Amino acid sequence: MSPAIRIWHVFAIVTIAVLLGWWWHAQNQATSDGSVYPARPIHVVVPYAAGGGSDTFVRIVQQGIEEEGLLSQPLVIVNQAGGIGTIGSREVKNADPDGYKILCHHNAIITAKLAGTVPYGPEAFEPIAMTGEMSMVILVRADAPYQNVMDLLQKAKASPKSIRFGANKGAPAYFTALQLEEAVPGAEFSIVSSGGGADRYSKIIGGHLEAGIFSLSEYLDFRGVDGTPSQRDIRAIAVLSEQRHDSIRDVPTAMELGVPVVLSNANYWWAPKGTPQPIIEKLATTLEHAMKNETVLAELGRLRIDPEFDRGTSFQTRMDE
Repeated sequence: MSPAIRIWHVFAIVTIAVLLGWWWHAQNQATSDGSVYPARPIHVVVPYAAGGGSDTFVRIVQQGIEEEGLLSQPLVIVNQAGGIGTIGSREVKNADPDGYKILCHHNAIITAKLAGTVPYGPEAFEPIAMTGEMSMVILVRADAPYQNVMDLLQKAKASPKSIRFGANKGAPAYFTALQLEEAVPGAEFSIVSSGGGADRYSKIIGGHLEAGIFSLSEYLDFRGVDGTPSQRDIRAIAVLSEQRHDSIRDVPTAMELGVPVVLSNANYWWAPKGTPQPIIEKLATTLEHAMKNETVLAELGRLRIDPEFDRGTSFQTRMDE
């Protein structure tokens, strides 16, 4: 190799190294202060299959962000189902803390740890915001003898294990069933794992479950029209919120009946631990504005999801509670 070629080769290597160093510094600076974030598409991991409730919710928010022009780069939805949401959550937990891979997950991010499914919970992530909240209800078949949740619990006390209660182990409904049992000492359900809302509905109608927990939206969608035979219909015996819901004002809360159990299904957004705060704030602000978009509000209304929003200290307090 001639001296001229050798000098050119060294110069080229040094130039490439300098350019790579500049690029790394620019990317690191953009990540640390959020000034030019995002510089590329943001991947939102939904830890459930496409077409489900979580996936539908995120796509609604995605549409609101696009309509409002809130981000300079697209939000790309990545469905990673399995393990009651733990496969997708682990993917984000182990991702680089640069704001380009985030998670949208509901209350199962808490209960998966409580059930021992995974050794981590919300503390393994940086909280971004809470967007949207759905009330949950306890359903029975319409011809069941239980007029309210206390009737159901008294039966579970008088005949332990006689009430087959649909709730998947590790899911929020499972721990809620345990809380219901504790409200009446001696009450004991036979907790039966089942699939999604459609599967639990079929099992209640078919007489394979006496009761189960459903979202308000599922109840209103599954409920029969006037004239439906009671053995082919369902009935809500309690709302698991602090106040009655406007869409079913005739259904009392469990708390009204002396059962201090509350459950709602909210959608929480998370980033890997160590994600710079300016990026967290930018994402939270983006979500806050998206939740005010007309299309988002209309779609959430159709799905009976209350357009609640929370961030910062109050969001952290909510998670702690």
